[in-house]
Amino acid sequence: EGSYMKANLKTSVLPLLAAAISCALPLVAGAGDHGNDRHYSSNFTPIVNEVRKIVLSLPKETLAKYGSVLRTPCVTGPEFGAMGVHLINHEFVDGILDASKPEALIYEPQSSGKLRIVGVEYIVPKEAWDALHPNPLDRPSLLGHLLNFVSPPNRYGIEGGFYEIHVWAFEDNPKGALTDWNPDVTCEKQPIPRM
Repeated sequence: EGSYMKANLKTSVLPLLAAAISCALPLVAGAGDHGNDRHYSSNFTPIVNEVRKIVLSLPKETLAKYGSVLRTPCVTGPEFGAMGVHLINHEFVDGILDASKPEALIYEPQSSGKLRIVGVEYIVPKEAWDALHPNPLDRPSLLGHLLNFVSPPNRYGIEGGFYEIHVWAFEDNPKGALTDWNPDVTCEKQPIPRM
C-alpha cells in the first residue's frame, strides 16, 4: 500500500530540516496560526468547507504519519506564488481517491521557523488508477471536480505521472480554491538546510 510514493519519493525528494517538520504537527495548532497578515475567507466553496472539516477531524495517529517518511521542500511557482511544503502520508497514495484520506497536507514556512497549514493535495498515481479503472474515459474526481494530470518527470518522481488536485482549505487563493499555485503563499521563509 502506498508503494508508488515510497519507491519513488525516497530517492527523489530532499528532506527538510527535521525541526521545521516537527513544528508542522500537530495540525490543529498549525491551522490556528495564521500570522498577522493572513485570514480565512468566509466565502469558502462547498468542497473547501468539506475538505477543511475532514482535515480538522483526522485522528492524531493519522496526522503523525504525514511527513514521517515523505515530504517535499517548499515548492515555488515558475512565475507566481507557491504550493508550499508537502507532508505526504504514503499509505494513502494508491489508486483510490477518498476525500477523507488526503495524500498530502500543505504548509507554508513562517519566519518563526514553524510551518502553517494552508491546504491539501489529493494524489493518485496514473498507473494505479488505470489498474483499477480500465475505461480510459474514467478519470478521478473529488466531490465533483476532476483532478489534473501531471506527467513525468514530476515533483514526486512518480513514473507514469499522477492525477492531483489542490484544495486551499486554510488559505485564500485569489486564483481559485482548487488551482495548483497560490500567489498568497511563499517559500521565502523556508530555512536553508545546513550542510
